[in-house]
Amino acid sequence: MAKDCSIGALANNEKARKKWFPKVVRFWGQSETSEKSSTYNRVSTWASTLSSSHIRISTWATTLSKYLPAIGLSLTTCMSSVLLAYINRPTYLNDKLYGFISSNRASVQVILHILTTIFGCLHLYALTSAFNFATRIKLAKYATTLDRLKWWRAISFNRTDYGLPLKYFIPALLFSAFAAIPGTLWTGALTPVLSTHIIPQNINVSHYAPDPDETSWNQTWWPDAPHPVYRQKLGTFSYTPAFDRGESIVNTAAGVVYDAHKTKGLPRSDKTGFTYTSRSYGVGASVGLYPPLGQGYQHAFAYNYTEVGYDVSVSCEFNSSSQWITTLYERQSASYTPNVYICKGSTPDNAMDWYYQYTATNGSNIVCMNAHPEHVNTGGRGIIAIAAGQGSYLPLNNTQCNVTFAPTEFHVNVDLSSLSINVTRQGSAEDMDPTAQTNATFKAWNCNSLGDVFEELVTDCSNYTAQGQPGLGNIATRALRQLVDLSILGNSIHTSNIGEMFLSDVQFETRSGSEISFDAGSSSIAALDQGRNHDPLIKSIEMALESLLDDFLLAFSSAQIVLENSTSTRNGNLTVGGISLGTKGYVYSVFAVNSVIVVIFLEEFIRTKGWQGLPKFDYTDIKSVVIASSMGGSSIADTVVAQHKKHDELWDADEDDRIAGGIRVQLKLNGHQGVPELIQQKGQEHETGDVKDESNRYEDSPLQGPGPWKSGPYVQLQSTETSPYL
Repeated sequence: MAKDCSIGALANNEKARKKWFPKVVRFWGQSETSEKSSTYNRVSTWASTLSSSHIRISTWATTLSKYLPAIGLSLTTCMSSVLLAYINRPTYLNDKLYGFISSNRASVQVILHILTTIFGCLHLYALTSAFNFATRIKLAKYATTLDRLKWWRAISFNRTDYGLPLKYFIPALLFSAFAAIPGTLWTGALTPVLSTHIIPQNINVSHYAPDPDETSWNQTWWPDAPHPVYRQKLGTFSYTPAFDRGESIVNTAAGVVYDAHKTKGLPRSDKTGFTYTSRSYGVGASVGLYPPLGQGYQHAFAYNYTEVGYDVSVSCEFNSSSQWITTLYERQSASYTPNVYICKGSTPDNAMDWYYQYTATNGSNIVCMNAHPEHVNTGGRGIIAIAAGQGSYLPLNNTQCNVTFAPTEFHVNVDLSSLSINVTRQGSAEDMDPTAQTNATFKAWNCNSLGDVFEELVTDCSNYTAQGQPGLGNIATRALRQLVDLSILGNSIHTSNIGEMFLSDVQFETRSGSEISFDAGSSSIAALDQGRNHDPLIKSIEMALESLLDDFLLAFSSAQIVLENSTSTRNGNLTVGGISLGTKGYVYSVFAVNSVIVVIFLEEFIRTKGWQGLPKFDYTDIKSVVIASSMGGSSIADTVVAQHKKHDELWDADEDDRIAGGIRVQLKLNGHQGVPELIQQKGQEHETGDVKDESNRYEDSPLQGPGPWKSGPYVQLQSTETSPYL
C-alpha cells in the first residue's frame, strides 16, 4: 500500500523526520551543523501549518457537500412556487418578448433546454445525494454485500448497471425512469406559450341620428336627385352608392355564388383591404375606417363586438302575368344611333305605373329593375320586379321578389391578421332607423321636381309619404331604390351589367351541381316558366339581390362615419398576443414532484440528525474505494480467490460475478484520526475459510519499510454483522 508522504504526515511522524529532514536540509544547501535545529523547526512549523489548512479546507468542503443539495432544492422550490402563484394571473403582455419568442423558436428551445436541464439535475442531485449520504452512514455501521454496494453506486450515479442481480436491477431501472420525470415536467412548466389575452374595448359603429332636414341619410329619392360624393384614399363614399361604386358592388354580387361555394370571402367595395367571410348584412362599416383598434399593440389579433343591422331576405318567383315589361319607345333611323327603350308597368302591390328610360341597339340588351317599399304599407316588405329583353337575358324576365328587412343584432368578429370580417346573427333587435318607428313618417320619393323629359315618361306620380314600420324606413327604401339606379346606370347600348351579373351567378350555381334547362328561343312565356321555376335559377337571383342590398346598406353606414362622423360606441373585446409559462397540468405536476423530493430530503436529514456520522469515504469515488480496500488488507481478495477456487474458477472481473457479489464488506474507521478501511468481516454470505489477520502488517514491513500506519487513520472495507436495514 502506498504511504502518505505529505508534508503534514512527515511533520507528525518521528521516524519520517529522522529519515527525511537531513535530505531536505541538504536540498536547501544547509549543513547539519549549527543551523540544523533552526531549519528543522521552520520546516516543522510550515508542515504543521499546511496540515492544519488542509484539514480546514477538507472540513469546509465536507460541510458544503452536505448542504449543497438543500441549496439546489431551495431554487427549485422557489421557481415551482412562483409558477404556481402566477398560474391564474393574466397573461404577460410584452410585444418585444412576444416577437422574440415567435420569431426565434430555435433559440428559445435552446434556452429552455438549458433551464430544464439545470432544474432537473437539481432535483436528481438532491435525491441521489440523500440516498448516497444515508447509505454511506449505514456502510459505516453495518456490513453489506458487494452487489448491494454496486446497486448503491448505480443509484448514486443514476445509471442502469446491467451487471446487477435482478432484485437490484429492477429498482435501479425504476429509479432511472423516475429520474427522467422532473426534467420532462420542467419542460412543460417552463415552456413559454404564445397565448392570447382579452382586453375590453369600446368600439365605434355607425349611428343614424335623426335627420329631419334630410341632409344626409334621410334624403328623399327621385330620379334626378343630386348625389354628392366624397373621395379619399380609403374609397369613395356617398348615400348613392349605385352612382359612385356601382361597378365594384356588381362585381361582388357577380361572384357571390362562387365565393359561397369556395369560401373565398366577399371583398368590400372600399379600399380598406378587408373582406367578409360570408354576408356582410350591412354591418362592420367602421372596420378599417377608424385607426386600427389594436394600434397600441404590435400583436393585436382580432376584436369583436355587436352591431344592429338588417337581415335582408329575398324570396323570388317567376310570374308570367307580370305587368312590368320593357318596350321600344323610339327607334332611331340611323343604324349607328341607339334606340330608346322604356320599362314600364305596375308591380304586384298595385302601385302606380313606373317608367324608366334605357338606350340600346336592340331590346335584347336590356335588364331593368323596379324596386320600392310595398305601396299598401302592410307587412313591412319591399317589392322587386325584373324585366328583360328577348336575348340572352330572357331567363330573368318576369321575375318578382319580396324583400324583408329584419332588424337584427349581429356579432362582428374582425381578424386583423387575415383582414377578414365574420358576421353572424345573434337575435332580433330594435330598428336603428329613426324613420322605421311606428309613429314616424318619411318621403319615400319625390316627383315634383322632375325634369321635362321625365315628366313625359312618368304618369300618375306624386310625392309619396310612407308610414314608418320596423324593417321598412327610409334606409331600407333608399337601398331598394339603388337597385333602380343600378339597373339604369349599368346598361349600355350593347350589354347590361346587371344581366351579366345574374347570368354569372346562374352559371356558378349550375357548375356547383345543379342543372337548369329551358328553351331560351321559345316564344311562349308560359312554356319558359315551366322550365325556369326551380331552385338553382331562383337561388342565384336571390343571392345576387341580397348581396347588392347588403352592399348598399354597408355604403350608407360607411357614409355616416366618413361624411357625418356619426357614431356610437359598443362594448367589444380586443384579442392581443401574450405569453404564459407552461400549462396548468405541468405546473401542478412540477410543484407536486418538487414537494415530494423536498419531503424525502428533509425526512432523511432529520432522521440522520443532519447527516451526523457521515464518513468522508464515498463509495462512488473509485480512488477512495481502491485505497480503502488496500488499507483493509488482502482479506477481500483472499476470499474471492478461495470462493472461486471452490467452484474451479478464476476471478476474471466479470461484472455478473455473483460469487464475489455476495461477499459482505464494511467501512471501518481506525486510529485516533479515523482513517477509513474497507475490509471483510465475519458474517459474510459465503464461507471464506481462514483469513489471515493483517492488522499489523504495515508496521515495520520489509516491503514498505517502517510506516506510521498502526496508529494512523486508514480505511477498511470489512464484513460485519448483517444490518437489519440492508
